[in-house]
Amino acid sequence: MEKKSYPFFYAGEKQEYGKAVVAGGFVFLSGVSGREVATGRVKSVDVRNQTRTAWEKIASTLQEVGSSLNKIVKIVIYLKRMEDYEGYREEKDKFLYVHCRALLYIPPAQSLVEPSLYKDDMLVEVDITAIL
Repeated sequence: MEKKSYPFFYAGEKQEYGKAVVAGGFVFLSGVSGREVATGRVKSVDVRNQTRTAWEKIASTLQEVGSSLNKIVKIVIYLKRMEDYEGYREEKDKFLYVHCRALLYIPPAQSLVEPSLYKDDMLVEVDITAIL
């Protein structure tokens, strides 16, 4: 099976992992957080702002690799604090209402986990699997 990895940069520095890998007709995104690509930092410690940033990056990456939001089949949500789920969900739904309403009506499989995240100020990370 052939695979293609797309490099990822934060603050101009190449990361040790790809932001996406395409293999077997699927797209696997690395965990997408609210960190801004330009700086590598979160600009807000608000889950809604971090969620919006994450979903903007998800949409952009899927488009870059030749897929789309509509082709998402699995979402894993990592929330630092479970009490932030409502804010995450509302912001994600607002984003999808504008950019991909079909995903709201025919939702993908989904899991929710409450872990510790890579940086203390990170509140959300989203793991995406989509069809190419």
